[in-house]
Amino acid sequence: MILYLCPLLMNWLVFFVLFAVFYAAGQRGAAIGDCTLFGILFQVTYMFFSILAGHLLNKDSAKRYLLMSICAAAVSAVLCLYVSSVFMISSFLLCLGVGTAFFFNGFQAYMRTNSDPGTLKRNIGYYNCSWSSGGALGTISAGLMYSLGFYGMASVVLFSALLMFCIIFLRKSRQSNAPSAEEHVEHGSEKARPVNSVYVLTGWLMMFTLLFVQRPLFTFLPPLFAEQGVSSEKASIPLFLYMAAVAMFSLVMFIFRDFLYRRTPIWSIQLCGVFALLLIYFIPAYPVCSIGMLLIGLYSGFMFYSAIYYASNSGARPFNIGVNESMVASGSIAGIFAGDIAMRLSGSGNSIYLICAAVLLISFLIQISIPSFAHKSPLKKLLPVLLREKA
Repeated sequence: MILYLCPLLMNWLVFFVLFAVFYAAGQRGAAIGDCTLFGILFQVTYMFFSILAGHLLNKDSAKRYLLMSICAAAVSAVLCLYVSSVFMISSFLLCLGVGTAFFFNGFQAYMRTNSDPGTLKRNIGYYNCSWSSGGALGTISAGLMYSLGFYGMASVVLFSALLMFCIIFLRKSRQSNAPSAEEHVEHGSEKARPVNSVYVLTGWLMMFTLLFVQRPLFTFLPPLFAEQGVSSEKASIPLFLYMAAVAMFSLVMFIFRDFLYRRTPIWSIQLCGVFALLLIYFIPAYPVCSIGMLLIGLYSGFMFYSAIYYASNSGARPFNIGVNESMVASGSIAGIFAGDIAMRLSGSGNSIYLICAAVLLISFLIQISIPSFAHKSPLKKLLPVLLREKA
């Protein structure tokens, strides 16, 4: 179980550094466009290097890439906290994107290849709980630690990186020929629907949409709160509630394994997400925002688990996860752009909730349609190519 401390620490590092960069930009009076640039550069790098990682990772290389990615992410994070010019922050955010792309892709590959067959549903729950707990701690600690200054923040980043490195380095890997969750297809109970690889496509769209909703909120809420005079401590609470909800729901999601590969849970849980976004849009008070972010976190917990499970339980797993993680980045980029444009056109920060609700509504309608067309041309012919499976 100590292995799952690593995603917690890495996501803490990412969320903490990004919050600190965005909040500092707001304090300096930087334009919203600068925050847009920072967020997009990080995500573009994450997207492309996730695809690369999906091609490079295997049983033998996962641990090596994990160790290198920890070192790269730690150095980049410290430098992001130190510099203040737009050019230098942008440069080191690019490096941070490379390190984190290889870390999260590498960890999932290492997790599968070092797990027994039949343990996938629990391990994905542990993994999701781990990284989302790190995000929750990152957002809440960012506000509390920001006043400590560069040296205090940098010391904690370096200590966390050293701890991750030691956990991975000292852990003995399984033999490459030992049975693992990497090759095994996991099934639910007798009442569960059969494993259907077309849901990998559904999961990719889930991941894109999920980050389209999440990333504008995490990018723009800190500077918007700063402009409104909300303290850094209070500004981090709604984001913390979101990540805490994702963590708690992820930890128990293995109980609901039989809900997967079904369309009813997909549309019902996403309608709850639409409701929460519209609630904040029409009642933009700070307490309502906090409650709404908690509800959006519950929706996100189900979606994260589903998308990762679908990608990890069918076909070429490293490739599927690489695409999954690239959807994280591309959804984030699209969401940041859309949020920025919506705020510019409307002149109101609240417009990000409306655009996110609209995209989520459209997306889940497409998601529930994908299985219906899975056995029809041209998707029937295209599916094996997309998933790297034999026709």
